[in-house]
Amino acid sequence: MSMLSVERLEMEYQSDRGPVRAVRGVSFAVERGNFYTLLGPSGCGKTSTLRCIAGLETPTAGKITIGEEVVYDRQTRVVVPTHRRAVGMVFQSYAIWPHLTVFDNVGFPLVHGKNRVPRARVRPMVERALDLVQLGHLADRPAPALSGGQQQRVALARAIVYEPDLLLLDEPLSNLDAKLREEMRQELKDLVARLNITTLYVTHDQTEALAMSNLVAVMYEGEIVQEGSPQDVYLRPASPFTANFVGKTNLLNGAVAGGGVETAHGLITIPLPDWTKEAASVVLAFRPEAVALEASDGPIAANTIRGSVSGSSFVGETLEYVVTASEDAFKVKGDPFAPFRIGDEVDLHLPSDRVLIMPGDEATRAELAAAAQLAAAE
Repeated sequence: MSMLSVERLEMEYQSDRGPVRAVRGVSFAVERGNFYTLLGPSGCGKTSTLRCIAGLETPTAGKITIGEEVVYDRQTRVVVPTHRRAVGMVFQSYAIWPHLTVFDNVGFPLVHGKNRVPRARVRPMVERALDLVQLGHLADRPAPALSGGQQQRVALARAIVYEPDLLLLDEPLSNLDAKLREEMRQELKDLVARLNITTLYVTHDQTEALAMSNLVAVMYEGEIVQEGSPQDVYLRPASPFTANFVGKTNLLNGAVAGGGVETAHGLITIPLPDWTKEAASVVLAFRPEAVALEASDGPIAANTIRGSVSGSSFVGETLEYVVTASEDAFKVKGDPFAPFRIGDEVDLHLPSDRVLIMPGDEATRAELAAAAQLAAAE
């Protein structure tokens, strides 16, 4: 049974240029105990969707169900206010009250909110929440005396103190430095799994989405363009936008030929979908890590592009190369223990099952360009 169900959600707001459709018919369901992430660039509608679920925004149309309770339904005019929805929330700004201690910040919803509990239960519930986020020893510390990571933990403890049915997280790690963000990512994933709390996470960070989620929904211009496991979204992108926004992607223009695609670098043999029979041109896409990189030696083999190393970056676990072939430049990854030098001639072998084929029409090219631009901006 789904803990969260969103059906045909629409949200529109007014701007100085007229109405803007921030969310356009979004539907998805999150099963009990799952970690579900809305991933997309700024302005794609992911935060608007989360705020509608929280009750902080009123949708234009659709239906939202949390557990067995319908909390919004345009047709039956049901609108359950935020404080009556069984959700915990952590946002980009942690909203830590500076005049309260850590203990009082975490205990605030138990004393003042819908989920008020008898005074005798407040202390053990707060202590348990603080222990879960490893802040029990700081219960009496003033909130302003906390580091960024500690404030994030306080906000999380406050959200889970009454064990809500649904946890909503909107870019909660974006204010942390890179190392702390990585540590908190694993801690947060482990914590919600241990508590079995159904979680909806919103982020523009691809690494967070792929590392933490059971399911990822990629959003673009107010719509979900792909939903699937992290592996499916990354390795088998279903749209040009997903291919070029989630991770780095190399693009190669070509035309359908017998058994494959004819490119400026020869024939690339891959399975051809039925739609390619009508296609005048196509675009091939492949990930930097999908390529087998080898030193050039003898005739060019099938499904191979020959070029030369024009750039390299050492990033620890791998070397990232730019390989130039004719007028194309490809990003590929190589073994840091067997480096190539600038100017070395190399072969890029493309396994046929790791190459994605897309229409070569203007709409696809525009979507690919938009995704690349948005990914760079994020």
